[in-house]
Amino acid sequence: MSPTLAIDFGSSRTKVAYFCPEERIPKLIELGQEIRSVMPSVFYIPPSGSVMVGDDAAQMADEDPVGIVVDIKREIHRPGKIRCGEGRTAYQRWELVSAMFLEIRSRCDKEVFHNGAINSCTLTVPVCFSEPQRQKLQQAAEQAGFGYLTLFGPSEVKGTGL
Repeated sequence: MSPTLAIDFGSSRTKVAYFCPEERIPKLIELGQEIRSVMPSVFYIPPSGSVMVGDDAAQMADEDPVGIVVDIKREIHRPGKIRCGEGRTAYQRWELVSAMFLEIRSRCDKEVFHNGAINSCTLTVPVCFSEPQRQKLQQAAEQAGFGYLTLFGPSEVKGTGL
């Protein structure tokens, strides 16, 4: 059985964890380069080529600041594409988030679970998220290849004392 990733996509940082059945504890997956426990929620849209995410994207801030996109979490549902200058591909916000989820899925598969075919995740959802925001977050995860998806947020914890 493949592991389920728990992804906390934040406005500035993203954390990823999974439940380790052998030790019966949750374990944080260290995907960050500068700060191992987190991946920056930063996107870089180059003049040509693929979108970069995380630390790789953040490192482009000095070299090509025009292509940097940050703080899209709360606006994931907004219509229209993000444009970062002439000659660059424009993307929907959820498409950029999907690129990050795909990178997370791919790296976890290769570096942590060694081709374990990860296809499920649980995403945290902020209290303030509307249904359209939840739907776009879900769409981003599905586009990244997560076939089994759980959104965990305020509506899921009612009555639990959390």
